[in-house]
Amino acid sequence: MKKYIVMFALSIATVGGFTSCSEDDLDKESIFQDSKVKENDFDKWIYKNYTLPYNINLMYRLQDIESDHDYTLAPAQFENSVVLAHIVKYASLESYDEVAGIDFTRRFVPKMLHFIGSAAYENNGTMILGTAEGGLKVTLYLVNSLTIDKEFLNHYYFKTMHHEFAHILH
Repeated sequence: MKKYIVMFALSIATVGGFTSCSEDDLDKESIFQDSKVKENDFDKWIYKNYTLPYNINLMYRLQDIESDHDYTLAPAQFENSVVLAHIVKYASLESYDEVAGIDFTRRFVPKMLHFIGSAAYENNGTMILGTAEGGLKVTLYLVNSLTIDKEFLNHYYFKTMHHEFAHILH
């Protein structure tokens, strides 16, 4: 009896396999749309000041695939992203160039910088200022609250950038 059940199941699977391979016409239109973003002057500045000299991809537009889905995040404001990009270049990249040389900076800096507009909060209420991932990417949070104030910049960005860079070096 068991032999007949196995043979019946095998014949049903074989017949099902042949009938499932019918020639359906596939729609030539993809469901995924490429979103082409028009390059602006800031994108050109990033290319000239981050990509060419350091091979860094600075992402100031929120990219879902690059963000942490454990948090509810907001995109960075354009104006604050411009200011922060200048600050990071001056206070981080150029300072490493001055101390250790541009070859050191090119070799060890993260190859991706991602700006997030809001803070990332843990379940216990602590706020994440930045993250370093795999020696490749640094994410800076709280861009929309950027204030040109020595205390604010030291606490939220300068210490964070150097802290995350230390993770990359280790």
